[in-house]
Amino acid sequence: MLKKKFAQGFEKLKDYLTSDVIPYKLLKDILLPIFFEQLFLACLALFSIWLLSFDGENAMSVVNMMSLVNKTFTSLCLGLVMGGTVLVAQNVGANRAKDASRSMVQTMAFAVLLTTALGAVLLLVRQPLVSYLLPGVEQEIFSGAALYFSGFCVAFPFYAFYHSFAGAMRGWGKSKLAWRLTLSVNAIELSLTAILLIGFKLGVFGVTVAMASSWVFGALYAMYLMFRERKELSLKPLAYLKPDPAIIKGVLIIAIPLALEQFFFNSGRSVSQRYIASYGTGHMAANGVVNAIFDIFNLPQITLREGLITVVGMCIGCGQFDLAKRYVYRFLRVIRRLLLYFMPVTILLSVAITACYRLSPEVNMLVLYCLAAIYLTGPFLLGGSLSIPAGLRGGGDAAFVAVVTLGCMWGVRVVFSWLFAGVMSMGVLGINLAMILDWIARSVFFRARLKGAAWYSRKLIVEEIR
Repeated sequence: MLKKKFAQGFEKLKDYLTSDVIPYKLLKDILLPIFFEQLFLACLALFSIWLLSFDGENAMSVVNMMSLVNKTFTSLCLGLVMGGTVLVAQNVGANRAKDASRSMVQTMAFAVLLTTALGAVLLLVRQPLVSYLLPGVEQEIFSGAALYFSGFCVAFPFYAFYHSFAGAMRGWGKSKLAWRLTLSVNAIELSLTAILLIGFKLGVFGVTVAMASSWVFGALYAMYLMFRERKELSLKPLAYLKPDPAIIKGVLIIAIPLALEQFFFNSGRSVSQRYIASYGTGHMAANGVVNAIFDIFNLPQITLREGLITVVGMCIGCGQFDLAKRYVYRFLRVIRRLLLYFMPVTILLSVAITACYRLSPEVNMLVLYCLAAIYLTGPFLLGGSLSIPAGLRGGGDAAFVAVVTLGCMWGVRVVFSWLFAGVMSMGVLGINLAMILDWIARSVFFRARLKGAAWYSRKLIVEEIR
């Protein structure tokens, strides 16, 4: 009986999300690899924290806090990746494979150059930067954080290369290639982390070596896949390296607002995390566990959000503006229902997962309090605050998304993080309550924007590349 109901529900969902522009096979090719990729990444994060727990709360604190700092700078690269994804998707929707291929190559080259320069600068200022972000921590934690950040800076260009290739593949509707690449990179990182952390007991140094080595492998594997698929992708890497002003402009229209948005968004998160650092390693470790478990709960939203960028871009590329808007609304409804349907399972998993970590009872309770606040609000806020902006970006409306996201981050999350965690001494729970208020504010603005037509006015991105 349950199997029959599941099959009926799946058929309804399939009919609800397919159309003439996005047939079921294409939708499956876009969404399924993203789902498995994100599931693997979420499980990897959980397992990585579990491995770190063998080295104590200090190691967990260093890697978790500095991973957020790293995200602040990888967001600049991911802005370019997103710009390339949107441009590739719109060109594919317009049946212009050569322009899609050229956009991919130039995005990858630009991303590598940017991250090489940025990594060199960050390597020079790593000591004062870590000192500011982790005020008052013990010398052991400070040294570990500086080491981990140094490894990130050196490996940054390799990260940019494989991520920009994966983003282009998603825009092309070839999410399987992106999933295969991401799976391989993270499997290697996980294996090396386990060997170096548990086998050789190298602590933060081992985690750093594992991260850098996996990113180098990712770049090499992306290069192999790119040349293996060059005929199907109409790829001429050397010929397409010549700068094309129309392509660069098209990528930057999306990339600059998104890169600045994500940079200042994650820098705002980093500033908020400073309040957690002042409460000691217990709150820092709890924050890392909450973030890892949240990724499991948020898996349906992440999957559909990432797929929505490609779906909307393809609809815009072939001039189906109303269909693009309908897809955003349909994805929102599916996200809300999936989060609600799977919540009982997620809650049970959360309790079981938290019990597996080598944390004190007080830290375990902090984790459960934070997750309870997220589970009560997430199904009603995550789609509006995180998925609608993905659809808007797919239509080229990156500038509006950037303004709203930054305004809410610094005007709501940072301010209330200071109030809850800094003034009211609520620690990591206060940081998460401030995050929920940020979701509410963003949902209001993005839902209002979606009702109009201004957000898909950037189809000129496609028409300029001829």
